[in-house]
Amino acid sequence: MAAAACLALGALSLHTNLTDHLRYRRAAVQLERYHAALLASTAVSAERGPANSAMGGREEDRAT
Repeated sequence: MAAAACLALGALSLHTNLTDHLRYRRAAVQLERYHAALLASTAVSAERGPANSAMGGREEDRAT
């Protein structure tokens, strides 16, 4: 009886640890995607500044 209880507790612990591991692995992938999205938005924003200055505004406000 005690052996069965130990096996059940071990299996429960293993299941919990495996579930946490898979959750953290998915979170790492999502974090990489978020980082890529931030880099892309930074690149787009950097391109918009000179274009906005060239399309309007005063000469002294234009980016160089």
